[in-house]
Parts: sequence; structure tokens; C-alpha cells
Amino acid sequence: MFHMPLFFLVSGYCFKEKYYSCPHTFVWKRIKGLWWSFVKWSLLFLFLHNTLHEINIYSDNYGYLGNGVHKYSQSEIIGHSKSIIFLMEGSDGMVGGFWFLKSLFFGSLFSFFLLLFLNRIAVYFGYGKKSVTAFAGGGIFLVCCLVLNIVHDTLTVLHISPNIFLAATFFCIGHFLAICKVKTFNISQSIITFIIMSLVAPYFIIEIGNPFYE
Repeated sequence: MFHMPLFFLVSGYCFKEKYYSCPHTFVWKRIKGLWWSFVKWSLLFLFLHNTLHEINIYSDNYGYLGNGVHKYSQSEIIGHSKSIIFLMEGSDGMVGGFWFLKSLFFGSLFSFFLLLFLNRIAVYFGYGKKSVTAFAGGGIFLVCCLVLNIVHDTLTVLHISPNIFLAATFFCIGHFLAICKVKTFNISQSIITFIIMSLVAPYFIIEIGNPFYE
């Protein structure tokens, strides 16, 4: 799934530094563009779930990964609604693969506030290179991602999984490339990078999204 890391990287590349001076604007854009997009479509199909089951679009015998889909009780609808609104989880099968919205939402917010903190620390100590703080931020999130992946765990608060930290890593890398004004890649450097990543990757396997798509 190379396209998902690329999606997170491009998001970081397109990040505008003007948001450092108005954090609330960036947060609001993330809420409106990512959280609300996830919630509105997920709730819509959740409320249509039983209707879709009645007209046999959903089946008790067939479904995603061979699992049947049953009609929801009122308590299940309430439970799924809470998960959708507060955790960005539990969307209905008809919505499709919306997991990346949660990853980008939390990943970009984590990246933003960590970079904001690191930049202020750097300025306080008289060091103003934002490229270094972006690189450091990516390294911090990569370590967090690998640690959670090794222990096969998620953070209880908001169900933060390794792929969210991975999204934050690529977001920081994209921002780093933007700061360095990298628009083209040297062929020899790209080949060397590809070889190194190919040798290292088997030892750091990280699931992105649903294993069904791997």
C-alpha cells in the first residue's frame, strides 16, 4: 500500500507554515475536512443499516471477509454512533475504507503540535532551522510507531494505533521535503534509498489499515 504513505507525505508537503501562528485555524480545518467527513457519511450509513438489511443489500450469511451482517438493535446503533463520533471507528461496511481519515486526522494534529513545540524550543535556544525540527519530529513518531508495533498494542485513549504514528511520520517527512524545497529526486540517491529500505523493511513490518488490503 505505497499510495497511503504517499498520501500522508503529500499532506505534509502541502502543509502551510502560516498555521503555526494560528493553531486554531489548522485544528478547525482538520475537524471540518477530516473528522466531519468521516462522521457524516458513517452516521448516514449507520442509520440506513437496517433499511439496507431489509432490502437484502446486507445479508446474514454473506458479507465482508465472508462474515454475515445482522440487523442492529437500538443499543448497537447508539454504541456505533459513539465510536464514530468520539473514536472515528465503527463505520458501516458500505462506507468503505475510511480508516485513513482517522490516521490523517490524528497524525496531522500530533505532527502539528509536536512541530509547533519543537520550533518554539528551537527559537528559545536561538536555533531557527525548521528542517531539523521536522526531521526530528518524524524520527520521534517513527520510534513511537515501532514501539507500539513491536508490543502489538494501541493507546487506550482514542484507540491510537501504530498506523497513526506512521501517518505522523510521513507527514513530518513531507513537511521536511517542503522546507528543503525538494521538487525532484536524484536517481542515484533514490536507488540507494530504495536498496536500504528494501533491506531494512522486512525487520520492521507495520500494518497499514486493514490486513485484508495488504
